[in-house]
Amino acid sequence: MEINSDLKNTLVVIPARGGSKRIPKKNIALISDKPMIHWPITELSKLFTPEQVLVSTDDEEIRQCLNYLGLDFTYKRPDYLADDQTITIDVVRHATEWFMNNHRKIEHVLIVYPTAVFFEAEDILEAYVLNQASYDGVYSIAKFFSPIERALYITEENKLKMNDESKVFSRTQDLHTFYFDAAQFYLYKVNSVLKRVGLTTGRFQGKELKNRFLTDIDNPEDLNYVRKISPILNFSSKKNNWLS
Repeated sequence: MEINSDLKNTLVVIPARGGSKRIPKKNIALISDKPMIHWPITELSKLFTPEQVLVSTDDEEIRQCLNYLGLDFTYKRPDYLADDQTITIDVVRHATEWFMNNHRKIEHVLIVYPTAVFFEAEDILEAYVLNQASYDGVYSIAKFFSPIERALYITEENKLKMNDESKVFSRTQDLHTFYFDAAQFYLYKVNSVLKRVGLTTGRFQGKELKNRFLTDIDNPEDLNYVRKISPILNFSSKKNNWLS
C-alpha cells in the first residue's frame, strides 16, 4: 500500500451543521482563542491540502469563521440534510457525490467532526495502514477505562446495583476488553460511502487512540473540560500548515 497515494486520493468531509441545541454554535465555540473546528483542521493540514477538505455546513457564520483558511465553500449543504434527524452518512454521501461531480474522482473519504480535537495526524496514517482492501474502512476507537462488565446503575429505589453480578469476583485480566466509538474520525472506502454502509452493515477495523484526555463534546460540561485541559495539551502552539 502506498500511503502517499491514498492521501492524495482522499476527500475529507467535515459535517458542521449550525443548529446545535445543547451547546449553541458548538462547532465554532472558542477553545484556546480559536473556533473549535479550527483544531481538527489544523491537524488535517499536516496531511491534506485545502482543496481536499470539504466543510459540509448550512451555516454562514461557520463559513465566515473559516475564510482565513482558504477553503472552498462552493458547496453548501441542502436544508433537507440539516435537521436533527439527518444521519452523518447521508450528509457525507451528498458531499462526496457533489465533489466527484464537480472536481474529481477519489478513492477514500475521511470523515472528521468539528469536535474532534484529540486525534493526531499519526493516528490517521496508521488508519490507512489498517485499511485493508476487503474492509469498508476504519473507525477511531478508544478503550473503556474500566471493565464494562462491572458497570453499576441506580435503581428506582435509589439503590446501587451491579449490572452483571456474575462478574463481581472475576479478575480484570479474565474479562473482555471493550472499546467505544471515539468520534474523532472515520476512514471509508468511497464506494462504502456511496452505498451508505454503516458499522452494523459493513466490515470495519478499529484504530485505537491512546489519548487519555479523550472525550466527545456533547454538553456544556464537556466543553468546559476541554477548555480547561487545552493549555495542558498545548493547543495554542499547534501550527496550521496552510497559514504562513
